Amino acid sequence: MQDGARPAPLRPGHGLMAAFVGLLLIVAPAVGARLAREPGPVSAFAAQLDAELRPAAPGPAGTPEQVQARARALQVAALGEARAAWAAGDEARGRALSTQLYVHAADPAVRAAALQLFLDGHFSRWPEGYRAGFLARLSPAVIEAAREHHIPPSVALAQAVIESGWGRSSLARRHHNYFGVKGGGAHNGVRLSSKEFRRGKLRGSRDTWRRYESADAAVEHHARLLGKDGRYRNARPHWTDWRAFLDAIAPRYASSPTYARTVASVVEAYDLHELDALIVGAVHHDELVIAAADALDDAG
Repeated sequence: MQDGARPAPLRPGHGLMAAFVGLLLIVAPAVGARLAREPGPVSAFAAQLDAELRPAAPGPAGTPEQVQARARALQVAALGEARAAWAAGDEARGRALSTQLYVHAADPAVRAAALQLFLDGHFSRWPEGYRAGFLARLSPAVIEAAREHHIPPSVALAQAVIESGWGRSSLARRHHNYFGVKGGGAHNGVRLSSKEFRRGKLRGSRDTWRRYESADAAVEHHARLLGKDGRYRNARPHWTDWRAFLDAIAPRYASSPTYARTVASVVEAYDLHELDALIVGAVHHDELVIAAADALDDAG
């Protein structure tokens, strides 16, 4: 496989802040009332909310700093509400709040915490032992990369499971290559023996495989390949449909005639497709934010 072009980074800017402020101003009264009734750790979020909203705004919206402080305070309050819902066993409300925060949060720490809450709720249906540990370690990075490059995280995670043997293959343990990506030169490649299907039979081969400095680097490169490399252009229109996306990439990605079926079995076994809806909503939100920011730039 070859390196893909790195896309331009998202530009959240003031458009993202305005969008999220608008969302949370709607739910703020309910959040605040609930926090006032909640005992225990959630009271810390209520205290932080009160401290950040204490400065009086000189105008209807206040200075940019005050607007940002109020927005972050509301995000923190909503995060406390989500934690309380999960702790109380209200999975539906906890999942809904975690989803909304991950999709809309401008504060990176809140966004990361919301994603972790969402995943913690999903972990209960995942396997135990080293398999659970592997999915827990890799899934946040896979989801963030899927959001950036517009690919289904369900397929990416399932590929990592299959290609790395739940993170236990030599290529994964020694070189952080969790996706079976080939290529690389003298500085980022390693020659290893493997087996490939050729002319309908599994045969031995010796190939060059990519090596990475970290798991995050491997996740980012894999997502960029699927999202940008020309060999997968036919798959990209189907990125919101994990089955169609997988069927489109499989003949290019692997030599095994049953590769798509094998990856799909992992997606279905652990309900990984539920992660896709989270990313579809997040990408839609990001696109609206970029469009709003561009409109503001044009107006300025």
